[in-house]
Amino acid sequence: MVDYNKLISRQLYNFIKREHKLAGLKLNVDKLVSFLIIFGLILFAIPPFVLYIIFKYDIIISILSGFAATILFYIVVYAIIEFRIEQRKNYVESVWPDFLIITSANIRSGISIDKALVNAARPEFTYFSNDVQDVVKLV
Repeated sequence: MVDYNKLISRQLYNFIKREHKLAGLKLNVDKLVSFLIIFGLILFAIPPFVLYIIFKYDIIISILSGFAATILFYIVVYAIIEFRIEQRKNYVESVWPDFLIITSANIRSGISIDKALVNAARPEFTYFSNDVQDVVKLV
């Protein structure tokens, strides 16, 4: 498989990786980068071809339409990822007090801190509980 992350700067790759992690996407970050690059190139090539060859538009307008389609695609993808991040943030803010109450009750009952965190990460907290369990595994 081609390593498409070498086609973009390290700074942009790290930005995409950070946003990917914050959004909690299940897709591998390298596959996401590959999809963005390939689909962006396709969107850059198809509209000019269609407009210039089929509809006989001016070549400059055709190329600008491909550029605009690519930029619009990246804006939509970025907006979707930012929406997911905001959605996760709001959810964590809503369950955080309940999680802390359960954790503190577990600690007061004599359970160690890591076990208290695992026990407080209930399934009703959905992906927040998965994140807590991942953090506890690192500790």
